This record gives sequence, structure tokens and C-alpha cells, in this order.
Amino acid sequence: MEYDLDTLEQYAVELGFTVSRRSAEELVVEVGGAHLVFSNRADHGHDGIVYFEGTSWHEHGRFFLPIGGSGECLECDELDVVRGLRMGDILILEQFENDRFTDRWLVHRSEKRDFSYMQPGEETRIRRLSE
Repeated sequence: MEYDLDTLEQYAVELGFTVSRRSAEELVVEVGGAHLVFSNRADHGHDGIVYFEGTSWHEHGRFFLPIGGSGECLECDELDVVRGLRMGDILILEQFENDRFTDRWLVHRSEKRDFSYMQPGEETRIRRLSE
């Protein structure tokens, strides 16, 4: 599934996000000081890919965000994701080790997280975008 980048760009602007086009195949949405990249580049295969610039986290095609603790997931498209970020249903999780940033990804606000495996020096920050 490729992302509808033209519609996504228009919708993200309507929601108040700053966006930029790197090419016809890539759209960058600024979210809380980070760049969320939606890409339909051919080298990513048949599905679009979304990722935070400078991180290893990524999703292909539709999003499946865990909710609750029972293994249930919420299925989202690209428009649902930017709407969820703006409305506060989708949050940004950031991982640090010894005060050094290591990764960033999206989570649903009702996801139950298990922190029993955290090691000394690890830090998790979960934040909601401001309106």
C-alpha cells in the first residue's frame, strides 16, 4: 500500500503541522521537533514506509498500534496517524541510554507497556504533542 502523499500533505497542513516535500515520493511532517517521513520510494518495495529520521523504527503500509494489554491492535492509515498525533491519541515514545538518545517511535495512548526489562541507565519518555 502506497501512501497518498498529496492528501496527507493537505490534511497535515490543515491540522497545523509543518510539512515539506523532499520529492514526489517523500513527505516530511514535523512532529514535536522530530521529522516523521512518509515515503513511497521504489527502493522500499511495494508498500510505503514511514520512519522517524535518524532512528531504526519504521512501519510499512498500514499501522498496527497495540492498545490495551490483550494483544489487540488499532489499524491506522497515514491520515489516522497525523490526526491521532494532533488529537493526542497517538504519542511519541523516545528511548535513551545513559542520557543518549537511541530511538523514537509511535504508540497509542492506551497501550500497556511492560517496563520490567529496563536496565540501569535506560530511560523512556512518552510525550503528547502540544496543541
